Amino acid sequence: NTTDSMLFKPTTFSHDMESGIISRIPVSLPLKVLKYFTLSTAINFTDRMYFKSLRKYWVDTSATSGYVAIDTIPGFNNLFDFSMSTSLSTKIYGMLRFKKGFLRAVRHVMTPSVGFAYVPDFGNEKWGYTGHYYDTAGRAVMYSKYGGPGFLYGAPGTQKVGNINFSLANTLEIKVRSRKDTVTGLKKIPLIQNFTISGNYDFARDSLRMSNLYLSGRTTLWKGLTVQYASVLNPYVVDSVGRLINKTEWQVNHRLFRMDNSSWNVSFNFNLSDKDFKKEKKKSKKQEAAEKKILKGTPETEANDILNNPQNYLNWDVSWSLNLSYHFTYTNVKDFVNQVWSPRKTLVQTLGFSGQVNITPNWKFTFRSGWDFTNNQLSYTSVNLYRNLNCWEMRFSWIPIGPRKSWNFTINIKASILQDLKLTKKKDFRDNY
Repeated sequence: NTTDSMLFKPTTFSHDMESGIISRIPVSLPLKVLKYFTLSTAINFTDRMYFKSLRKYWVDTSATSGYVAIDTIPGFNNLFDFSMSTSLSTKIYGMLRFKKGFLRAVRHVMTPSVGFAYVPDFGNEKWGYTGHYYDTAGRAVMYSKYGGPGFLYGAPGTQKVGNINFSLANTLEIKVRSRKDTVTGLKKIPLIQNFTISGNYDFARDSLRMSNLYLSGRTTLWKGLTVQYASVLNPYVVDSVGRLINKTEWQVNHRLFRMDNSSWNVSFNFNLSDKDFKKEKKKSKKQEAAEKKILKGTPETEANDILNNPQNYLNWDVSWSLNLSYHFTYTNVKDFVNQVWSPRKTLVQTLGFSGQVNITPNWKFTFRSGWDFTNNQLSYTSVNLYRNLNCWEMRFSWIPIGPRKSWNFTINIKASILQDLKLTKKKDFRDNY
């Protein structure tokens, strides 16, 4: 049943009469609060039904040792558990305008969000899902009555959760003068596409309640050049062996956080093809009709994949193309060695290149390779040759170097309904071992 404010999703129901029955009911409730806030609440109910349970008890074999005996108790058992979460979010806009000069406006958007999640401790014996026995030393040992291979759907969790989570997402962009835009005369440039700060505080824990503070950011400096940043800040100090203790960095070192690790990732992609040297022409109605006709005769899943992932398919309209990519990754991780925090820095650089050439109207050659600056060697390299045989097609793939060195030759019918009708010859890389 659905209304404007509440959504009851379909119940998930499955069963195995030998192992039990399980049903899940998710409920979500999105609301607008005071016009500018969005309040989202979700409750998940799970019901498990078993036709047996376990009882464990300790059997003393001597004054200092013994073993755990297990009895299977037949009978109907209903295990019910639930979890709840709610979040409140909004958007805050800030704009700074300039009447003169190259820079005309600066726009900052903040998206703060705060939420609460609660899961009871179903390991408490008041729920009846667990039991305990006493060993020879008189120590109480808790066990689950529904744990083991005979209980397919498991049992409710035994860890209580009651945390407040928070996040703050930021975007920053500017507007500058542009002669190319004949309508507004302005151009929008994103400086920060997303910079997010997030963490949580768990009231249910007896210590170390504050989580790490996570920072992540992403921006595109210009077309093809992307920069990503991430770091983890820890609010607690460690003891002499590197274990976290329940003392904050502020109490000991008079600082809010300690940086555990950080990483920078810079990637650049450049594409060039014969179409870049041709004037872009609007597709005629005849061409559009031909493309629709091709997709119409294709199964729906395959047609959607062609539209969403054109790079995975051969495009005969492109006579040649070349793609260059560069990836730079820098990580700085702090390890606790010999009672001292020592940084472990890693730098990875790779240059990749790939392309394709139409040798003839029915022959296509594609390649892919790269250079690993860290190891000073070629990265994954592959060479592919394709031949169009009308209703049939031929493919030859070759990986000449590296641990995956292999080749594969295939002749097959194009129609997906007859995809199993093919001839294949290959040498798998596993044969090298």
